[in-house]
Amino acid sequence: MKIKKFFSLIFLIIFIFTLTGCMEKNSINSDRFISISKKDKLTVYNVTDQYKKSPSIKKGYVAANLRGWKVEFYELKDSDSAEEMFDKNKATFEKDKTDKNVDASSNIRNYNTYSLTTSVNYYYLSRIDNTLLYVKVELSHKNSVKKFIDKLGY
Repeated sequence: MKIKKFFSLIFLIIFIFTLTGCMEKNSINSDRFISISKKDKLTVYNVTDQYKKSPSIKKGYVAANLRGWKVEFYELKDSDSAEEMFDKNKATFEKDKTDKNVDASSNIRNYNTYSLTTSVNYYYLSRIDNTLLYVKVELSHKNSVKKFIDKLGY
């Protein structure tokens, strides 16, 4: 009887892992980012022209609120370009990291995430397929920004 319970528990753990840890996320496009941002009463800026010299960035948008925080969204030409942009920004964020900070990262199938909380700022990166979400805000805005990120599905 104990052996049956043991194997049932192992099976359950494996089943849960396959459901949660190995699923792909669905990316959104710029239109969906704009729609969700406006529904959340944020001001959206098209910053695509700032990246004309970067052939890998197809579109760029910033959603900002009146309290001073902003979230940046990029559509890139392909997943490899998005991964490269993710890695560069993560390295930049890690320069602000100390032993007292809290950070977390994941790299699963079609997405990567990285978050860092310092005594001053909250940093967040999320790449899904060929899109990237970039956040660097004052720590006081962390909870508001996280709620918005959840609405985006990133």
